[in-house]
Amino acid sequence: MNPVRPRIPVMVLTGFLGAGKTTLLNALIARPELADTAVVINELGAIALDHLLVRKVDDRVMVLGGGCVCCTVLGDLVETLTDLDRRRDAGEVPPFARVMVETTGLADPGPVLATLTGDDRLFARFELDGVVTVVDATHGAGQLEDHLEALQQAVAADHFVVTKSDLAKPERTAALVAQLAAINPAATVDVANHGVVDPLRLRGRLAADLPNERVRGLIWASPGQKGRWLVTAAPKHAGVRTMAISRERTMRWTAFAMWLSLLTQFHGEKMLRCKAMLKVAKEPGPVIVHAVQHVVYPSVILDAWPDDDQSCRAVLIFRDVDDGFLRQVQDGFEACLAPEG
Repeated sequence: MNPVRPRIPVMVLTGFLGAGKTTLLNALIARPELADTAVVINELGAIALDHLLVRKVDDRVMVLGGGCVCCTVLGDLVETLTDLDRRRDAGEVPPFARVMVETTGLADPGPVLATLTGDDRLFARFELDGVVTVVDATHGAGQLEDHLEALQQAVAADHFVVTKSDLAKPERTAALVAQLAAINPAATVDVANHGVVDPLRLRGRLAADLPNERVRGLIWASPGQKGRWLVTAAPKHAGVRTMAISRERTMRWTAFAMWLSLLTQFHGEKMLRCKAMLKVAKEPGPVIVHAVQHVVYPSVILDAWPDDDQSCRAVLIFRDVDDGFLRQVQDGFEACLAPEG
């Protein structure tokens, strides 16, 4: 009997036009520890990899210096990844341990995430490792205000990489980092140094715990209910509302899964992002849940809690909703919790 092959992690690299995805990607695949990486891009001409080429397999697949594989999406992402996986097994391309999928600068990453998590052929061989969104320190703030695509890329992020900080004043970079935290407090942030960032910071983002200091900073509690109640934080940004939730109770998993499924099904266009850490009965660690618009990722169970706080925590990001809608979301989350006592 052949052993079951571990699924290959896929990192989605997104960011607006000119954000520096090419610089970051080149810096990453030049690292020796990332030599066994496959890169999938939308257009070959959109990324400067020519200096790394050593062998061209055909019109869509190349072998890069260090052993990386680069291919272009000529049509369907499912076809591209399954074909690349077949070539890997057949020995037609070097073996790879991970995949980076770079989206175009004007792409909403939602459909890519839906494909990676919703197609049975891909799910059997690949697993989503997280979304890294690149933001330009010099122009990112304006792009977030003026372009819906930049905002969609921001709310989908599990991790931000702020680039070109050497070209921006420190206070401008700091303001952008604060702006990103207001839009998507469930994501972590790194400021790259000339496009360079530690690869370990970019891997396994979906399994990372919620950044507790941000979530707690968003929670406003009534007197006597500190650390227990869930309340909305309302940094309004292009119609975006962020809700932080914290409850010292156990979550009924089946009820929560059904509630989130209905929320994404009927209000996915409004619910831009959900990231939650849940206390579920009989699980040794928290259950990590992610959703982007209409897509709910497969949940991840951690082996242990990252800190002493074992409450259910969540950050949800909505667009174009009112206070009444947010109260309904709050009530729905509450209804999924197990009774006290």
